[in-house]
Order: sequence, then C-alpha cells, then structure tokens
Amino acid sequence: SPPPVTQPHPPVFVGGMGRNGARRAARFGLPFQPGSNNEEAFALYREECEKRGVPAVILPPGETELLFVSEDPDRTWDAVGRYLLHDATTYASWQPAGQRSAVHSDATTVEELRAEGRSVIRTPEACSEKARSQGPLATFVLYPLCGGTPPEEGWKSLRLYADKVMPALG
Repeated sequence: SPPPVTQPHPPVFVGGMGRNGARRAARFGLPFQPGSNNEEAFALYREECEKRGVPAVILPPGETELLFVSEDPDRTWDAVGRYLLHDATTYASWQPAGQRSAVHSDATTVEELRAEGRSVIRTPEACSEKARSQGPLATFVLYPLCGGTPPEEGWKSLRLYADKVMPALG
C-alpha cells in the first residue's frame, strides 16, 4: 500500500516468472509482463483477473532492454559495466536449462554485454528518440541499482530520466 497509480503516466505493470507474479498482477488489477512464455502463469493470471472483474492484459515477454540514462554513456559503462555484467551472469545462472527470459544474457565480459544490446546506456536525447520512433507503447525498464551498482550512479540515471526524458515524452 498504497496501491500503484497508473493514470495518467507512467503505466505500471507487474513482472514475474510464474504464479506469484501472475497473482500479484491480478490482485492489483495491473498488466502482467512475464519474464518468459509460461502458459500456466498466463492461465492463472487470466483466471484471477476474471474473479476480480479486472481486464487481463499480458504484455509479451519478448526481449527487454535494461536501461541506464547518462549524458556520457562511455563513462557510465566504465563506472557500472561490471555491475551490469554481474547482474546478467547471476540472473542467467538461475534459469533452468532451456529457459530464456526476456533479459537473458550469454555475455561473459562487459564488452559482450554491451554488444548484445540488452543492457543499454542511452543519452536522454536517445531515449526521447526511441520514444518518438516507438510511439505511445515505447517501453523503458530502468535498472538503477542492478548488481550492486553504487547508488550515486543509479540516482544520476533516475534524475536524468525524470528531468530530461519524461518531459520530452509529453
């Protein structure tokens, strides 16, 4: 509590890999974005939404970018790349054989992680351009404290998003 507010912006959704995430999304009447294609979780979410009389909205897992915002992406990669890599390799190690979540990475170095394009560091202007090109359903998954990132780096990213990206979104 308090319950999440999604009007007018930004939209809020619940992510998860299975039944608990599906139940939580339905309980709050929010869209569910699973980290993988899990038909059991989809069915449970739909069932729970029907019980509560709320619409069931499932966002496809697809592939998700984990975003940092920076005026100087190269500097930020130097500052947080090892934390992003730690997060990616740890997360990948938890997934059973054959499972590939929306944020799965095969990277073993910061350079590989950067080249994959799953963990991204964009300037505010590049974020605004992405939003313009993708329209009203553009998605930004901010990842300010992943893998032990120093809080001051995370705050820089969040402040840039709030101060420069959000105003450009309209």
